[in-house]
Amino acid sequence: MNARRPLPVVRPVSLPVAALALALALALPFAPRSAAHAALEWSLDADRVEVGSVHIESLRIEATGDGAVDAKFDGVTLPGPGAWGTLAARCAAGPVRCERGTVQRVAEDGRILADGEFQRGPDTLTLVDGEGRLRWGLATGALQAQAWPLPGWLTGAGSAISVQDGRLDGRMDRDADSLRVEGSVRSLAFDTPDGRYAGADLDLTGRAQLTDGRLHGRLSWTAGEALLGPAYLPPPEHPVHVEGVLEPAGAEEQVLRLHIDVDPNGEDAIRAALEARIAALADAPALIGASLNLDTVDLARAWSLGAESLAARVGWPGLQIAGQLSGSLDWRPEHALEADLAWQNVAIDDPAGRVGVKGCRGGWSS
Repeated sequence: MNARRPLPVVRPVSLPVAALALALALALPFAPRSAAHAALEWSLDADRVEVGSVHIESLRIEATGDGAVDAKFDGVTLPGPGAWGTLAARCAAGPVRCERGTVQRVAEDGRILADGEFQRGPDTLTLVDGEGRLRWGLATGALQAQAWPLPGWLTGAGSAISVQDGRLDGRMDRDADSLRVEGSVRSLAFDTPDGRYAGADLDLTGRAQLTDGRLHGRLSWTAGEALLGPAYLPPPEHPVHVEGVLEPAGAEEQVLRLHIDVDPNGEDAIRAALEARIAALADAPALIGASLNLDTVDLARAWSLGAESLAARVGWPGLQIAGQLSGSLDWRPEHALEADLAWQNVAIDDPAGRVGVKGCRGGWSS
């Protein structure tokens, strides 16, 4: 006769106890079923579990003697997504506990938001959702995504951003010295509860590496449209590339360097660089200096990347600007703005006839 010996319910669970309980909950199902414990049945109940910034209102894990395990985590709250609902998992019966099974994300009203299957090998844990696949290296900690669907697994109630569509391909790995992330998102669609930020059919590719406090990254926008506050960004005619570095500059400063390229070798190119120095104050970061270098900026292309929509919002709809701009701007709190700018072939066309400029050439230095 199999003996079932439930563990007592704990209310509330402190951080060390919660960590131990979760460790046992994860470790015991993965233990091989030997003859000594083939008929072992056990259960674990806990309320209000908190592990770091992850909150769980209640959990129940129940193992049967045939190797099956049922787990249910209610009221999960994650940093970022916020209220995430319920996570339910079931391990199929077999000679090795939790070698394969199913996992579901369930909303408070009972709707299944995401549904997947998992399988554990000697060195990897794989989660499959339709055509999507996540693979986690148990020893290395590397995470690999292939066509992973974002909406069902990412967005939670109260999220700052709601994701409606998009698939992720990429990889994250780390070693003793650095963390590396690279990947792409296809057909991304999102919005925010206030409607101020949104995107549709976005294709983004990026990579980032963090080493000894230095963060280096690159992001490319190749398709789709976005609303960023008052600025509307239409689908780009050419890919927009932003590359940046954030690194310490002394004990109390950080320096941010950004390079922006749009069709850098074309006639309508945009090539610009921004450097900002930031004081790492205890209450909030403070900008203590900035410089902008404009190698070449096609004004018509730059105008379409948000500035045109801003002008329309302040009463200048349909305003068109063309020409080329180059030079530099430099700002320090203790000095006036220093400028060295030159422009040529500038044309401004206002459908309302309020202003008109053709073939303007000039400069500004201070």
